[in-house]
Amino acid sequence: MDAPSPFSPHFGTNYVPVDDEVSAICQIINSHRISIDDIEKRMQELQERRQLHTKAIEQHSTLLSPIKRVQTDILVSIFLACLPQRPSPHSTITSRLHPALVISHVCRCWRSIALSLPVLWSTIHIVSLPVPRLHSKLRGPNRSSAKVGAKDPEVWKGEVAEYEKKLQMVKEATLMWLERSANCLLDITFTSDDLSSKRPTIPEKPEKLRREAMYLCVGGLLSAQPQSPTHPPAPPSPSPVSESFNSIMTDLLLDVSARWKRASLNLTIAQSNSPLLRMLRVTPDDVPQLEEVQLLLPNISSPTLKKAGLILQKGSPASNVGLLEAPRLHSLSLSPTWAPADQLPINWLALTELYLGPYYLSAHLAAGHVLLNSRQALTVLTACRNLIRCFLTLESNPNTPKIELPLRRRVVLPYLISMSIQGSYLPNGLASSLALPSLRKLLILSTGLSPQNETKSAVVDWVANFGDMLTEMTFEHSSLTQSALLYVLARLPNVETLRMVDTGTVDEIGPDQMDSESEWNPMSQTMQRGDPPRSAVINDSVLWKFIPGTPAMDCYCPRLRSFSCRMTEVEFTENALVDFIVARRRPPTNTTAARLERVVVKFSKARKMDIKKELESRSSNSMDLDLGHFVLVTKYGGVVAHGIDEGGDNDDLHPEDRLVLGTSWAPNCAEWW
Repeated sequence: MDAPSPFSPHFGTNYVPVDDEVSAICQIINSHRISIDDIEKRMQELQERRQLHTKAIEQHSTLLSPIKRVQTDILVSIFLACLPQRPSPHSTITSRLHPALVISHVCRCWRSIALSLPVLWSTIHIVSLPVPRLHSKLRGPNRSSAKVGAKDPEVWKGEVAEYEKKLQMVKEATLMWLERSANCLLDITFTSDDLSSKRPTIPEKPEKLRREAMYLCVGGLLSAQPQSPTHPPAPPSPSPVSESFNSIMTDLLLDVSARWKRASLNLTIAQSNSPLLRMLRVTPDDVPQLEEVQLLLPNISSPTLKKAGLILQKGSPASNVGLLEAPRLHSLSLSPTWAPADQLPINWLALTELYLGPYYLSAHLAAGHVLLNSRQALTVLTACRNLIRCFLTLESNPNTPKIELPLRRRVVLPYLISMSIQGSYLPNGLASSLALPSLRKLLILSTGLSPQNETKSAVVDWVANFGDMLTEMTFEHSSLTQSALLYVLARLPNVETLRMVDTGTVDEIGPDQMDSESEWNPMSQTMQRGDPPRSAVINDSVLWKFIPGTPAMDCYCPRLRSFSCRMTEVEFTENALVDFIVARRRPPTNTTAARLERVVVKFSKARKMDIKKELESRSSNSMDLDLGHFVLVTKYGGVVAHGIDEGGDNDDLHPEDRLVLGTSWAPNCAEWW
């Protein structure tokens, strides 16, 4: 340690050193600075040594990392499990967040495994690019005052150049994925349309650009007539079909059609010479491995498609869509169809899964009129003996001949496990016309009907025939009268998953439709003779019937594990729901009732109680009430309140939960598939 300074007695005083002392003080200061420099040098050396030791620790620790000990075959399973299960913005091949791309950029080892795994690159999701517009909207104080203005030529050229870059990127990405998938069978998802995928062209003169911008809408169609007949605007420069996004992608995908195993095509066709039509007109020899097809044609009633020969014309055979004649096809989703189902070129006997939406026949009906009646449905079901899963959309049409139901001879579907029916016309007697020994799941939703009682309801018909076989049931309780609802609930002894939804589309019948039957009055909870049938409500008294009691008091659905309810009116209260959950989480020992595991409810009223906190409070005050692994999701209006053991947003919910909580009350073709 350095000797004390001779000037230490003067520290902290007003002492002024003489001239001879100044030089001595400067020498002392310099000596301390030299010492500090020496210390900092040694500290730098120690820091470098510390970094070397730290790096050595990290390098050696990585050798002990558990992920390095995972065998390659397990890594492969993990990689494949990361692939998206349904289309999303991150599932497109151009997304940098696609799991396959992320995995291949982690380390050299993982990249080597990923690139040597063709199946990781076999799911190809392509979405059309938005084409830059020649015009821009100039917003006013309201929508009616919004105007279309011409873009600056340089801005337009820049947007077109950027579009060309993106188009090239999608093309290169598609080629890369096809190359990395090697000879693996492909799962193709292709979403595109003629209205926004036409390649833009740059007019040579700015004035021409301005004229086109005033009258051009997406897809190259004139949106208004020229204001001056003497100086009409020049029509937009046509873009060669061979240069369009659709043409490029269609060529790439058709080149590997022999490897298609699963194809989901969402195509909006607006041109009779559209390259998208080539995706439909492949021959069976072009798709020898194709097993599953989902075909969505939103523009199916367009006159353009009739001109292209895709739409059924009155008196003509069904149009030829070779995609449906694939020799190995066993799963088919069509929505909508363009011909009666029995006229489509399909090997029905080979199908194990079928989603059949309504079909459009605008040749002799009003454009957009839909129909798929029970006669056609039974024709299809008779031909599809090997179905395992089926979804039908039924509509009523006064012009079609009626069929007497039930049939004298039942249609036998020995392997059908899941049956779903939706639409405005659900005939009573259809279930009694079917023999379904393997049926376990049933979804039946209706729109526009007045509430039906036990003798008229199609839901009651299905439950009367198959209720004791079902383990999963989804139905619209508002399509029933109160007595019919109680009839249905009392006949589901083996149901483990129950969903009751009110779509808000069922009409109450008017006074002129009154009958003499006794119906339930949901407001007074009394039976009144002469009242018109009212929609059933799941009030507190109905919910209490799900609570197990003594063996002499049977409860509804004793094996219930998952309960979901969607309400558009005030029905049961939050307090009754809490009592129901507590009772089914803590069933008495002298009953065989199953323990409730999941509850999903959409309330129509405002929130009055924090159900989660109430359940936790009761659990803390009761030793035998266990809420572990229990899932509760509630929604009030547009806000989802995630409860116990549940988190995330709507996209994280089960598809069935989105059916109950979301704005769409029925699964569409893509969701079902």
